[in-house]
Amino acid sequence: GIESSPLKRHINFVSDLKLSYSQNSFSFEFIGMRHANPKQIKYSWRLKGFESEWSPATSTTIANYTNIDPGDYEFETRASHDGFSWSKEIRRVHITITPPFSRSGVGYLVYFLLLVLFVIVGFYFFKTWLNQKHYKDRLQFFANVAHDIRTPLTLIKTPVTALLSRNTIKDDDRVNLKLVERNVERLNRFVNQLLDFQKAD
Repeated sequence: GIESSPLKRHINFVSDLKLSYSQNSFSFEFIGMRHANPKQIKYSWRLKGFESEWSPATSTTIANYTNIDPGDYEFETRASHDGFSWSKEIRRVHITITPPFSRSGVGYLVYFLLLVLFVIVGFYFFKTWLNQKHYKDRLQFFANVAHDIRTPLTLIKTPVTALLSRNTIKDDDRVNLKLVERNVERLNRFVNQLLDFQKAD
């Protein structure tokens, strides 16, 4: 219908034509009126920006173009009474074929913003993964240290307990041994808490 047509008035009064990317196949029909015998007129045309050479002289009055890429073009046509000497009057129509959204400036901007967003999100997840890895590595290190401490603590506690069970030790020695025993037990509790925390994590 006229609403969807790129022409809002007769082509004779149009010097600029804007087409969408889906309207990239089109035809121009023309005829020379200023001649005693219009049927003898020869025509030649070209679509500047798509082709550089004029078409061979012909009596055909229709120029067809299909699948023209988005961009700016200028259709030119000229007439001749013999096919050799061309009139100085050239009919020109400037044509703009707009690209689809995916190939437009706005489309490229959207792609760029999506790429930036992807990089930011990727960096965030990588940083989070790296922090978790460092955290787990540190936790594992402390767990290993705790395991290494547990054996010496056991080796300290066993003789201390054995000495405290004797009645022959002096009171001063018993006080010192009790102090050692309490601190060994505190260290043991700390080691157990650290190992429990690692298991829970």
